[in-house]
Amino acid sequence: MYRPLTGLFLMAAAFSACTRSPRATKPDPVSPAPLPVVTAPPPAPDADLTRCLPVVARECGCVYDCGLGTPNGDGSYSVRHKFWGDTPLRAKIAQWCVDSQCATVFDAEIVCDGICAPRPADPSCTCTDQK
Repeated sequence: MYRPLTGLFLMAAAFSACTRSPRATKPDPVSPAPLPVVTAPPPAPDADLTRCLPVVARECGCVYDCGLGTPNGDGSYSVRHKFWGDTPLRAKIAQWCVDSQCATVFDAEIVCDGICAPRPADPSCTCTDQK
């Protein structure tokens, strides 16, 4: 025997199953791909940081030709000069003015063994023969 309510119930169930959208599922969380590790080469010695300047012993007034200085990282320079051979001088860059002639110099920490008559520093000197 056919029961009209049973048939109606089956048709409603079938209809609702066909019209219902599939259950929304959450996608699996996606982790971002790891970034590639790029290692920069160590910084090359920067020629722009090396300076060639006249050397001055401010306390004594003595002026020497140019020395080649490289920065120490604390504002001072390690200066090589042929007069002192393999012993580097510790110096700061400063202005040296005598008779209204000023030049940028290495103001070096040099033990004075005499007093020199202050004279202008020659900023045109070169460091071609320095170590």
